[in-house]
Amino acid sequence: MKKNLSTGSYVYALILIVLSMICSLGSLFYYRFYETEKIDETTNKYHLATILYCTQIKEELLHILTDYSYIPQFHYTSENLPEIDIAYTNKNSIRLIDEKLKVIQLLHRKYNNPAFTGTLNRLTEDYNLLKIDFENHNGRDLINSVDVAHILVHLENLQRLHLKNKNSLEITMRKNKETGIRESIIIVTVILFLGSLIILKILSLIKKNEAALKKSENTLLNTNEFLQKIIDYSTNAIYAIDLEGNFTFMNTKGAEIAGYHVNELISQPFSILFTEKTLPDVYEQFIQCSVHGDTVLSYETVIVRKDKNRRNITFSIAPLYKDGAIESIVGTADDITERKKAENAMRKSEERFRTLISNIPGVSYRCALDKDWTMEFMSNAVFTLSGYPPSDFINNKVRSYADIIHPDDTDQVEKVVLEAVNNKEPFYIQYRIIHRDGEIRWVYERGQAVFNENNEVSSLDGVIIDDTLRKEMEKDLQELNRNLEKKVAEETERRRHKEQLLIQQSKMASMGEMLGAIAHQWRQPLNMIGVLIQELTDSYEYNEFSRETLYETVAEAMKQIQYMSGTIDDFRNFFRPSKESLPFDIGEAVNSVLNIVSIQFTNHDIKIGLPPVEEKIVVNGYENEFKQVLLNLINNAKDAIGRKYHHSIDPEKGGEIELTVSSDNNKVLIKVKDNGGGIPDRIFDRIFEPYFTTDIIKGTGIGLYMSKIIIEDNMNGRLYAKNVTNGAEFTIELKSGVL
Repeated sequence: MKKNLSTGSYVYALILIVLSMICSLGSLFYYRFYETEKIDETTNKYHLATILYCTQIKEELLHILTDYSYIPQFHYTSENLPEIDIAYTNKNSIRLIDEKLKVIQLLHRKYNNPAFTGTLNRLTEDYNLLKIDFENHNGRDLINSVDVAHILVHLENLQRLHLKNKNSLEITMRKNKETGIRESIIIVTVILFLGSLIILKILSLIKKNEAALKKSENTLLNTNEFLQKIIDYSTNAIYAIDLEGNFTFMNTKGAEIAGYHVNELISQPFSILFTEKTLPDVYEQFIQCSVHGDTVLSYETVIVRKDKNRRNITFSIAPLYKDGAIESIVGTADDITERKKAENAMRKSEERFRTLISNIPGVSYRCALDKDWTMEFMSNAVFTLSGYPPSDFINNKVRSYADIIHPDDTDQVEKVVLEAVNNKEPFYIQYRIIHRDGEIRWVYERGQAVFNENNEVSSLDGVIIDDTLRKEMEKDLQELNRNLEKKVAEETERRRHKEQLLIQQSKMASMGEMLGAIAHQWRQPLNMIGVLIQELTDSYEYNEFSRETLYETVAEAMKQIQYMSGTIDDFRNFFRPSKESLPFDIGEAVNSVLNIVSIQFTNHDIKIGLPPVEEKIVVNGYENEFKQVLLNLINNAKDAIGRKYHHSIDPEKGGEIELTVSSDNNKVLIKVKDNGGGIPDRIFDRIFEPYFTTDIIKGTGIGLYMSKIIIEDNMNGRLYAKNVTNGAEFTIELKSGVL
């Protein structure tokens, strides 16, 4: 086809050149011969007209002379003289002479010749004198006043000159024809030569144009193939719909989402993909686009696949115009089913977490490390604690949290928090706040700094518990000590009741550490989800995105989300009070606690683990209370290791906590051993006393006391301690089997 096109181009070029040469030759001959003859013929007619007019003027002049020469030959009276007829005849002759002389003058202006000018001027002057004499004397003295012969001589001279020029013109015309033939031959030769050059140039341009055309065709072909690949391998559905609502185009991804083959969808109405519930809304979007020319972006709906399964999608459509009118509709669609599942799972997890936070008696918060303790989040429990709604404290909208801290405790709070942040450890502090009604309340706060990837503090997370009751109990106990002999019996029952409250308060105090543990547990899966999302973006940018990549990424993200959801469930179950004594597996309970705190201990460079338990060991008791005791013992071991190494673990020895579970002679032994330096002899006998602590800032003195009460009073077991090499060992002894 390209060869035929090239040959045709050459033929068309040659035809055009031949036609141009024919036209050039025709024009040449026309202008050289016809136009020259035409011009010469006109000039010749001018000479003939002048000669003719000169003859007619002589006749008219002789006519006048004949009339006047006739008058003196007769004797007549005034009565019989025919003056009127003679005057009329002569005047008419004068008018004719004037008209013909004017014609001669007009012709002379167009073809001016100096040889004619002098004779014509003298003729005109003599004739004007004759005309004046005629008018003044009425022709009676005309012959005597003017020599009419002069005028006749001028007319004859003018005729002779024009006759001479007419004969000369005919000779010149013959010479011009001969010369024109020679010039025409030369011009035709030049035209043929130039035509040959033009042909060569045209052929060269045609060849270049053919090369450029071939290159353009290849480029266009490659572009079309590239665009087709983009459409075929697109991760989104791409389709076209006519104004009747039928598919006219569908790419592979679109057919895959719909569960059909591409050919099955072409010419089918789009309504086959929608239910009776969703179809009216989709039709409305189609009408907005096809009738009103609106563009619809990211409209979310549900389709029904060929296999009757439903998929969540978002689609966008836009009108396609031709000659100013809407011709069809083009659009894209994206399957968001997996994303919707992930969003629903995340929303449910968030709802569970918010429910959990709202049910915690203390105030959960997240704040900035600044002088105002600017709150980013604060649970509703702050209203009960301070009398102010949480919205007052968010971003210091009405007041800052620092505004309600007792002025005498402000410096101490700041000092303790900054010291803990600098050491990258949790902080524990008791201080006073001023309630909205003016009442002074004691609070107990536990929290920890959250660091970003640049090792900078991004926020503080923690919990604030109303400690006023405990302070009142301390005051009451002091009062009891002063009046012990009088009130022992009366206060015994109250003390037991308050001890139960202390158990619950001890749980609340542990929540800060638990929240910190959850923060550590969540950080890794959150980072993993972030990496997965970034990998999706990178794979798309570098054209490495595929269906398998998408499914693998979604599966891994769902795995991380389920892991986070399980952590929340473990946390919720941990603080749910056990209503009755029931059998439970010791190994599973210990592993449940380790699952919550293991990452936190790893971040503190402390090894903690439980060797495999060879057999299932079941005891009867309160599982959640047992977990609380185990958590207290593990946290005490962690604090002891931290004090020993001054928060910098020896890289060679390292911090280590070892847990063992064994069964012997109907007894179950759970041991917690550390290398934190052991318990000083001077305080060994007091470690289980209430409110006794070696850490005035962090400790409350109720952890081991409550642990002993739970194990010995509630579960009929024993809790005791001893020093071992480089550390201490706490033992929980319970009866095995089901009671």
